Amino acid sequence: MANVEQRGADRRTAERGALIEAAAEVFSETGFEGARLGDIAVRAGAAAAGTAAAGAAPGTAAAGAAPGAAPAGAPADSGEGDAGSRTDAEFASKRRLVSELLVTQRERVFGVYARGGRAPGGAVERLLAIMDEMTGLITSDPIVRAGVRLAQSGVEEVRAEARIPFEEWALLLRRLIREGIAEGEVSPEIDEDLVVEIINELMVGAQVCSEIEDLWVSLPERTQRLRPFIVRLLRGDVVGQESVR
Repeated sequence: MANVEQRGADRRTAERGALIEAAAEVFSETGFEGARLGDIAVRAGAAAAGTAAAGAAPGTAAAGAAPGAAPAGAPADSGEGDAGSRTDAEFASKRRLVSELLVTQRERVFGVYARGGRAPGGAVERLLAIMDEMTGLITSDPIVRAGVRLAQSGVEEVRAEARIPFEEWALLLRRLIREGIAEGEVSPEIDEDLVVEIINELMVGAQVCSEIEDLWVSLPERTQRLRPFIVRLLRGDVVGQESVR
C-alpha cells in the first residue's frame, strides 16, 4: 500500500513539474498578460494538465481534464457563463502558477548568488563568475527566463514578485564592490550608486537584445563582451571616467 501511495505521489510531483515547466515556456514567450491556460495545458500534456493539482493549491488543474483544457478554477477560454467570472478565474489560476514558478526560479537564482558569494578569488572575479553562471542559467532554463520576462509585466503584483532576484542582485553587487574596494581591486573613488546602475543596465540590455534578436542564443557572447568594460568601470579607468567618480 505504501509503495502504491509513493508511486502516486511521485507521479503527481512529476506531473506538477511538467505543468510548471510548460507555464514557464509560455510565460517566457508571451508574458503574463498574453499567456492562456489552455496553451499551458496543451504544452504540459493531458496527464500533467489533468492530475497535477492533486495535493496542490485548489483551482490549479482539473482532474481528468482533456488535452488543452485549462486548469481547474479557470473555465475554458470560450463558452457559456459570465465573461467577467471567467476572466477573474483565469487571472487567479495564472497567478498561482506564477507564484509557484517564481519560488523555483528564486531557488535556482539565489543558489548562483550564494555560490558566487562564497567562491574563492577576489570580489571582481566572483562578480564576473556570477554573471557567467547567470548567463548560462538564463539561456538554458525556461523557468529562469520566465522570471526575467515576468519582471517586465504590466501587472504590478506579478512584476513586484518577479523583481525579487533583481533586487537581491543589486544588494549583492554593492557588497562585492565594497569588498573589491577593501581588496584594492575596485577604485574607492567610483560612485557606487552610478556604477551599480550602469552594470545592471549593461546586463539587462544584453538580455533584452539577445531575447529580441535570437531568443537568448547570443547572450553568452554578449556577456563576454561586457566583461572587460565592467572591469575597467570598477577600476575607474573607462573613457570619460570622470562621469563614474
